Amino acid sequence: MPRKQTAKQSAAFKALARKGLIALGCTENEEGCWYALSIETIYGKLWVQPGENSVRTRFDKVPTNPSLSGASFNPYSGKWNFEFDYYKPSEASLALAIHEIRKILPRKEAP
Repeated sequence: MPRKQTAKQSAAFKALARKGLIALGCTENEEGCWYALSIETIYGKLWVQPGENSVRTRFDKVPTNPSLSGASFNPYSGKWNFEFDYYKPSEASLALAIHEIRKILPRKEAP
């Protein structure tokens, strides 16, 4: 059976996820907010929480018929969570989650 991540590995992956999400454009939320980060998308605000082996997200207002991929979307709660390998989440899985979130960011207008 594979070994679970050590506390140090879990913390390092969570920090890597946070760094990648901030580079994407996520901003820090107020202290005490369940979701540490948030970002504006074409569907409205997306709350984002990097974890030890996941990136958990939830839309502020549940979008109707969103075009989302990469993770299952709960049409009742607005949750769109990216779950990675419990024992050893990979940077490739994290990159995929960031890529999927990037796909729903508003397009920037050319000057």
